[in-house]
Amino acid sequence: MEHASVYGGCPAPVSRRMAAAVRGPLGRVMPALTALPESGRASLRGGYQLLRCAENLELYAALQRPAPGAGPLDLGALTASLLTAAREVCRTRPDRLQGGGGLVPLPVVCGARSLTAVILNLLANSLLYAGDAATIRMEAWRQGSRAVVRVRDNGHGMSPTVQLRACAPFFSAGSPDGGAGLGLGLTLAALLARQAGGVFALESRPGHGTCTTLALPLCPAASLPAPPTAAALLEDRYSPVYVQLCQSCILPG
Repeated sequence: MEHASVYGGCPAPVSRRMAAAVRGPLGRVMPALTALPESGRASLRGGYQLLRCAENLELYAALQRPAPGAGPLDLGALTASLLTAAREVCRTRPDRLQGGGGLVPLPVVCGARSLTAVILNLLANSLLYAGDAATIRMEAWRQGSRAVVRVRDNGHGMSPTVQLRACAPFFSAGSPDGGAGLGLGLTLAALLARQAGGVFALESRPGHGTCTTLALPLCPAASLPAPPTAAALLEDRYSPVYVQLCQSCILPG
């Protein structure tokens, strides 16, 4: 019998089958889309949006159970690498993306793929919904026994009605470009926090912006694997940076 997540939505096995149904055809189509001239970039962006849907469906299924093989990683260094990569490829004014991390080690036990996707989803939400004039700040720091990563913007914010439903799976208020995703970004953050023994919080006020905060337990770690650098993340045309930020970034040529 297939059980649904406590967050509602479709059961994990169904999510995995849906993801596989999307990935199969895309694996045959994407090489042709990447070879299109500039006039075909809209089709390429659509392909990346479908890849993002498949990736988030797979994570939605994976985060509903204990993570096998999760190991220690440096949340601060990972945040710094992702922010640097986003600054290089997102089409925005240079001062819009602020923040940083990596000044001190922030060891947490988590799946690298899941944590990377969650952080990028939080950033993607601000890029899509805050408005072009908004400033976005992403940073990581130590707070007592937890490592914290926060994405804050001073943009449009959410209405109370939208905020009440924002973390529900498959809920989306729609994006300005009409290309809204599955509505799983905040759900994934809440599921990852629960899986890792941490907490996720969302605060928003209309006209004053939105703040999302993920806090995970710190763990003892004598040595931590270095996260991929921004340059390494951007070498792969199917990097999570391109996939998760596909509606706001310059896609690889």
